[in-house]
Parts: sequence; structure tokens; C-alpha cells
Amino acid sequence: DHERRGFIEYLIRFARRVKGAERERLMAIAAPALTVFEPDLTHRRADRRAQALQILGDLGFDRYRNQIVGAIDDPVPLVRMIGARALTRPEHPEYVGTVLDKLVLFPSWSPNFLAAMLADAGIEGAPTLRAALVDASRPSSARAIAATALTYLGDLEAGDVAAEVLRRPDESPDLLASTLRLIAKIGRPQHAAAVRPLAASNHFAVRAAALTALGTLGGDEDLETLRDGYEDASPWVAMHAARALVDAGDVRSLEEIVARRHTRASLAIQVLSELEDD
Repeated sequence: DHERRGFIEYLIRFARRVKGAERERLMAIAAPALTVFEPDLTHRRADRRAQALQILGDLGFDRYRNQIVGAIDDPVPLVRMIGARALTRPEHPEYVGTVLDKLVLFPSWSPNFLAAMLADAGIEGAPTLRAALVDASRPSSARAIAATALTYLGDLEAGDVAAEVLRRPDESPDLLASTLRLIAKIGRPQHAAAVRPLAASNHFAVRAAALTALGTLGGDEDLETLRDGYEDASPWVAMHAARALVDAGDVRSLEEIVARRHTRASLAIQVLSELEDD
């Protein structure tokens, strides 16, 4: 009995390296000894709670799922995060919604990190993410994270949902920009109609993302919009416009900018050099 803790701490190093039948075998070996960590789930020290959560999440999720779900409300951010990470794995995508509901508890964590964590649950979590993206009752920050997670997953079914969000004029700039990045990756040409009005947005990040999306989804009728974007007051938007022109197949416009010694000729040269490197 006095060696159980050391035995589990030894096994956990292997459990994180294997999958499938090998992982299941390790979990079966560990099961009788996991009880030694149960008292640590409510230990006054956060590091003991965190270690117990990590071990039980790796080796005994089915047995301790209720405690792991409850850990998302722990007063210590690190413990909350370990609980959330344990819930966003391909083995149990049904908890993606649970973690989405608790994203407000992670205000100091990078949105991209949180999106990657949700994407770790795999493509089976995509329907929950799509539903969250279009749900106007959720915080826009959580919906933006859902959009980024869908981008990481490359969820092709998210195009229509993304277009619906883009057609809502009162959505936040962060949400619109995240959704535009999503539709630029997985959208279809018919979604360009929802993107076009946003190329004239008052927010520079939205304009930049809209131009990028038009570079991949738009047609010849959008080339003038992309050329106008190169003249945008924001250099960031101009950069996205230049790259969008390349994506749209209009390299000639950038070459003409260089030839005319435009005030932003150096930007066109940079984008053209990227094309050569590719």
C-alpha cells in the first residue's frame, strides 16, 4: 500500500506516450492503486489538487469524471485549466460544451490556446462548436474562441454557420475577425457575399480578415476591392490586401505597384518575395 503513489507516478510517464490498447492496459493496471490520490482532489494545497487531477484524468477518467468536471470551478486558475484539459480529449468530445460554458473562468489565458485546447477534442466536437458560434446568447469572446477552434479543425461544415454570423451587423469586431479567418479557410465561393460588406468595416482587423477571405473565396469582381485595400490607412490591412491579391491570382497588380515606385512599393516587394520563397 505504501508504494501505490510511487507506482502510479511511474506509470503516468508511459500513459502519456501510448494510445489505444496499450493505454487501456496501463489504465487497467493502475486502477486498483488510484484511490491513493482521491484525498488529494480536495487537498488544501493547489499543487496536490492539480497533480491528482492530472493523474486521475490520464488513468481513471471514467471513474472520476464528476470530480474532474467539478474542478473547472476550482478557485485556482491552474487547477481549473488542468480540469479543462482533461475534458477536451478525443476520447470524450461530449465535454466540449461543458468547457465552452466555463470559458469565462479563463480570462487571462490566450484565446488561441483555449481554442487549441477545444480543438484537441477532435472533429467530433465540431457540432458543439458550430452551435456555440451561432448562439448570440453566449459571450462574443467564447464564440470567437469557438470560431478559432473550428479553424484549427478545418471543419468544412462550418461555412454556412460562419456566413450567418457575418451577416449580423451588431456582432463584435473580434468575433467577426475570427469568423472571417474561419470562412477564409473552409468557406466556398457562395460565402463571399457575406464577406464583401465587411471589407469596408470601421475596424481594421475586420477589414484585414475580410480581404484575406475575399482573396480565397472571391472572384474577378472583388479584385478592385483588394486593390483599394492596398491603399488602406492601416499598413496591416494593406499587407493582407497584398497577400489576398496573390491568392486571387493578381500578381500583376503588385508588380505594377513596384514599377511605379508606389509609396508602399516595399510592401509589394516583400509579398512578391514571399511568393518566390514558396
